[in-house]
Amino acid sequence: RLKSEAPFAYEHLGVASADTLSQHCSMRAAIEASYLRLGPQEQAVVRRLAVFPGGFGLQAVEAVVGPTSVPVHRLLETLLDVSLLTTRETCDGEPQFRLLCTVRAIAYEQLRRSGELADCQRRQADYVRAIAERASAALSGARQRPCLATLAGERETIAQVVRWLLRDGDGPAAVTLLGQLLRYWVMQGQVAEARRWVAEAVAACEATDDLPATAAAQRLSGILAAAQGELDLAAAALRRSVGLHRVLRDDAGLADSLAHLGLVATRAGDTGAARVALQEALLLANRRGDRPTRALALMHTAAALATDGDPIGATARASEAARLFSEMGDRRELARTRSLLARVAAERSEPDRAADLARSALRVQWEIGDRAELPATLEVVADLLSSAGGAQPQAAVLLGAAAALRDLAEVHPAPAERAATERTSSRLRGRLGATAVAEATAQGRRA
Repeated sequence: RLKSEAPFAYEHLGVASADTLSQHCSMRAAIEASYLRLGPQEQAVVRRLAVFPGGFGLQAVEAVVGPTSVPVHRLLETLLDVSLLTTRETCDGEPQFRLLCTVRAIAYEQLRRSGELADCQRRQADYVRAIAERASAALSGARQRPCLATLAGERETIAQVVRWLLRDGDGPAAVTLLGQLLRYWVMQGQVAEARRWVAEAVAACEATDDLPATAAAQRLSGILAAAQGELDLAAAALRRSVGLHRVLRDDAGLADSLAHLGLVATRAGDTGAARVALQEALLLANRRGDRPTRALALMHTAAALATDGDPIGATARASEAARLFSEMGDRRELARTRSLLARVAAERSEPDRAADLARSALRVQWEIGDRAELPATLEVVADLLSSAGGAQPQAAVLLGAAAALRDLAEVHPAPAERAATERTSSRLRGRLGATAVAEATAQGRRA
């Protein structure tokens, strides 16, 4: 039976393939005809838009297309009218455009023949660098939402530019770009993607013996590994960064790497090593008048002191860090510090102060969309609720929400954080019962 049906099957596969090929050729011919009917400026726009691998906004178009005698939005309207371009409205109300796959393939051929490809790639790289630089500043302050929306819309373009920089051997430029985007990737839960790019950057810089770029790339690698709870890998990368910065006598890079190494050591339970690294980081930051690194080192020192059972010392360091972050307008780090202060206040049996600090941190973290830091603060609030006495199913709901956010943001708790969460869960199970806690936690995961 199979033998008799086989020729029939192949015959129909052949017909289907021929029909598909015919349709493809007809579509291609129609698109090429539409392209040839356009004016010179419209043709140039279509060609240059072929450098975008996916969607793109109006600012990106203007950057890549370059100066035109007719406003760019008018040229785009013409392309929409002849169906060479599609558009949709993003969540922030801005239009995002896209070339259909077949249109892009044809336009890319035209772009290569025109000799404009290298110039368009350069323009696109300059545009990505500009939005990354703006993002690096904006993600610390109040106006984060527009910045986040722009970066989200250009995700494919950013990846393409990083790939080009690495392929062309410009490791330092790739590392600079990755560093500017680091906070965005962590906040948005794109840590795994960022780690892939940083790993490629490390390899590229090591291959060319570019020590400054390698040192910076290793620091990024360590920060991202720590975010995913891989503390051994994080410490190894940060130690390599510290060693290279010492060789280079780069005190700025050394202080930053030491500050992050101190936090990793604390999370791994080695507070002795943490204090040594953080003391040197503070010394270097004070010598250079480097307030951002000083604030970071103070916050991480507070975490080490809290782990060692010194809540008074931890409160003093964290309060100073909070003051510095507030003066610099860094809302994200200020919220992180307040979350730490809330945890310390809870340990000092100051529930009202802890609750006020946790609410303040949560409000900012929610406003700026910080998926990476929200879980830890939710866990602090859950601990406060469970310590208040009585039945507190809301605490279990918060633990479930925190766990779901950790999964979404690709960030994992350190051993001490995991142990604290388990203590809260155990306390709740003793009051509510294991079944009720499991149901409330599952509800929080779904929320």
